[in-house]
Amino acid sequence: MPDAWNEAFNLIKDYLQYLGSRIIDVGTGFGTLTNFLLENTYAEIVSIDPDELALQKAKINFEKYIKQQRLKLYKASGENIPFADKYFDSAISMMSMHHVSNISKGIREMMRVSKKILIIVDWKPNAAGVFNPHSADELKIKMSQVISEMQKLQASIVNGEYWYGCILKLK
Repeated sequence: MPDAWNEAFNLIKDYLQYLGSRIIDVGTGFGTLTNFLLENTYAEIVSIDPDELALQKAKINFEKYIKQQRLKLYKASGENIPFADKYFDSAISMMSMHHVSNISKGIREMMRVSKKILIIVDWKPNAAGVFNPHSADELKIKMSQVISEMQKLQASIVNGEYWYGCILKLK
């Protein structure tokens, strides 16, 4: 795993003790965060993604955990999370907020379904073409929106070389 990924996961590791026993991964994607959570926690993990292909790959890759009922996969977007208020202890979005069309709504949804902590980690514009296929302009716009929304909520902002993180402890 390249250093940028390791650095980003170190941020998540710093908050493992706060994640609780039920975690939602918003944006299954390639399953990188899902795998990390399954290997580093004993929590029940729910992972959502609007992309059916991502979910099909995750079903194959994580079959063991699905059978153990440690992982559940759902087709859903970050703007419409199909769970009750405060259902999860924590919500994490790792390298996927740049796919969310309405950042404000996505953050509000993650807050709505979480009790303890909300963590967002995503790519900075200089990661364009290096770690993902998105343009620098695209990533810059999304990063600006996420950071603006999270600053309004008094979240902590952390910066890596190619990524940024936002941590919001909920009350």
